[in-house]
Amino acid sequence: MRLSDCQRRLLLVWYIGAAPTVLVLIAQTLLSLYEGYGLNANEVWGWFLPTVMPTLLLVTGIVAAEARNPSPQQQTVERYYFRLAFGLSLFYLVVVNLILLAMPFILQQVDEAQDIILYLNKSNLFLGPVQGLVGAAMGAVFTSTK
Repeated sequence: MRLSDCQRRLLLVWYIGAAPTVLVLIAQTLLSLYEGYGLNANEVWGWFLPTVMPTLLLVTGIVAAEARNPSPQQQTVERYYFRLAFGLSLFYLVVVNLILLAMPFILQQVDEAQDIILYLNKSNLFLGPVQGLVGAAMGAVFTSTK
């Protein structure tokens, strides 16, 4: 596969995958949902931003740098590495979306507002390693050019 095609597809999966979560967070913040439960929206955004922004910014920067290249080379990437990065990215983003979309149901079950922050922090126990795998797979895509 052409490297530029792989980069663009990964960029799309990250933007499309992060969009629902961003929209839900914006709506919940504007509707002051968190304040109604004694939470601070900053705490929820503080969990979310490090969860998606590093990889999103990395892929955006790489695609932008390639777009400015006056003489792009026709480099190719092994299909295996692209599929691995794409699949792990998709899995990761689905899990992130599910965690956030489950919050209204969790809010009904918990006794204290801080339990939500514990819920989000607990999700980092499995999100962190998966995010690391996504980063490694992305690195394999961007360095396995032929």
